[in-house]
Amino acid sequence: MDIELIKELSNLGGLFIALIGAGWYVRYISDQHREERKILYDKDSVNDEALRNLMSSSHNQLIQIMTGVNTTLKEMTVAISELKQTIEHGERS
Repeated sequence: MDIELIKELSNLGGLFIALIGAGWYVRYISDQHREERKILYDKDSVNDEALRNLMSSSHNQLIQIMTGVNTTLKEMTVAISELKQTIEHGERS
């Protein structure tokens, strides 16, 4: 009976060591994934900031272009009105 008990304990010892090893491996992989996610999150944060800056810059440039186009259209409207008046005045004379 004592020999059987020792055999069972030795079998269980191997099992416990395997379980402890597997638990350690799961913990190790989990820590590695946590670090990897943190690195990716940090990169995403940097990329998000760069994208916000790019969008802001693009928006400002678009506003400047639209302001220039509106100014040009107003000047063209005035020029067309003056041309129309000149043509009408020339036809009457």
